[in-house]
Amino acid sequence: MKNKLKLLWLIAVIGLVVMACDNGTGGGNGNGGTTTPDPCANGHSFTEWKETTAATCLDAAINTEKCDVCGTLGEETDEGHHAIGHSAGETGGAIEATCEDDGYTGTGNCIRCSIELKGEVIDAFEHHYHDWTEPTCTTDGNNKRECTNDCGTISTRTEGYAALGHNWNSASGAIECDRDRDDCTLTLAQYIQNSAHTGTAADPVPLKVSIDLGAMGTADNGWTQLLAALNTGNKLVALDLSGSTRSSDGAFTTGSASNTAAPGLTGLSQIVSLILPSTTVTSISNYAFRNCMNLTSITIPNSVKSIGDYAFYNTGLTSVTIPNSVTSIGGGAFYSCSNLMNITIPKSVTSIGTGAFYVCSKLTSVTIPDSVMSISQNLFYGCTAMADITIGSGVASIGTWAFRGCTALVNITVDAANPNLASEDGIIYNKNMTILIAFPSANGNIAIPDSVESIADGAFSYNSNLTSVTIPDSVMNIGSLAFSNCSRLASVTVLALTPPTLGLGVFDSNQTNRIIYVPADSIEAYKAATRWSTYASVIQAIEE
Repeated sequence: MKNKLKLLWLIAVIGLVVMACDNGTGGGNGNGGTTTPDPCANGHSFTEWKETTAATCLDAAINTEKCDVCGTLGEETDEGHHAIGHSAGETGGAIEATCEDDGYTGTGNCIRCSIELKGEVIDAFEHHYHDWTEPTCTTDGNNKRECTNDCGTISTRTEGYAALGHNWNSASGAIECDRDRDDCTLTLAQYIQNSAHTGTAADPVPLKVSIDLGAMGTADNGWTQLLAALNTGNKLVALDLSGSTRSSDGAFTTGSASNTAAPGLTGLSQIVSLILPSTTVTSISNYAFRNCMNLTSITIPNSVKSIGDYAFYNTGLTSVTIPNSVTSIGGGAFYSCSNLMNITIPKSVTSIGTGAFYVCSKLTSVTIPDSVMSISQNLFYGCTAMADITIGSGVASIGTWAFRGCTALVNITVDAANPNLASEDGIIYNKNMTILIAFPSANGNIAIPDSVESIADGAFSYNSNLTSVTIPDSVMNIGSLAFSNCSRLASVTVLALTPPTLGLGVFDSNQTNRIIYVPADSIEAYKAATRWSTYASVIQAIEE
């Protein structure tokens, strides 16, 4: 009985399971077991989406809708309504960026979500300048420019802005500017003519020329064209040839002994100051600048080794520095340079020709370096302003009338190391002081030392301050013209019992009533002695 009941229970359970399958996923419809197809198997049908969650500062909006077929709910992010981001309210601590410093946006809170918003760095945007204004031949470029961002910053440059000057070129047959920076086509003659400078000695036209000068003094193109331009321009110029070249090294040879303006080519008379080519001139020849009366200044390059005879004869030079490359200065080199006040003679010079500074009437002092071996005849003749002369250790001899007419000369100093000459009280003697060589013309009466045995030719000549002199009995020889042209010399006392040997014209052109006093016992001997006899009428006995 019990087994029968268990069987019936098992059959009932199986039946319940089968019914459940028919009503669920088993494909039946509960009415006979037939399966119903899913209408949204290929996708739901959402006809209208509705925003159910609005976009926020950080999140995009969310839209939802129910499927029209099966009623399923769908949800999606609205791509057209992204997160709207924060919107800052009032901020604090904002800093504007500048050309050199970063800025800052400042801090504040979002007006929607109230979240604190941190500021952001704004990068500095750097200076911005207009281009430099570049120089032309005649105008400077700018050396300052201001930032266009109105920050007040000034940019400066220290070079490259000055006016370039004209770049003269003689290749075309006339000297023209060939600098194309400002399309300048000015000729040299036009430049001189158009210059704002008046072209006077005090205000010459500045003229820097860098061309091939050829042989300078011949009919070579560059030099000839330059002189023609000077003449055509018709103004005095300050000529700088330091950057010029020459066809070959050699002498600056533009002069002659006969010309009256300057060097056979009259253009040189237009030059007030001159800088010679810096490397190609090795000598300045005879008469090179003769009668260039407007030439007041010259720069002689270190390439020059010699200055010729009368090279600067009768020029307007006021000051000259001779470079230490020069070894010789020719005779009359600065003859009649009546405006020359200063000259520097370097230690390289070994010889100075006769009358090199003849009648340089404004020259006040000069130093003869140790390298010079002799002072030539008439070297400083007529240098009426010369007050002081220093003689180096190398000078062995002094020519006749070397200081003649130096009426302001007070002192002549000889280097103590000189083995041949000595000086005392401004007077020059040989080393052992037995020969009196030269007496400064500005000094008055003198007591000749007893060591002196001979008075050199012209030793006192042209001294207008000498009124009396006593010649000691040690003196045995008085040279020619020793006291000539001493216009105020009224009294000469000679102590020697035996008349000293007398040269020519020793006492000529003294004061009209000049008296020569000699020992009483020797009056007749003096009156009869050779050349003393010329002065017999004024020879008297020394007063007791």
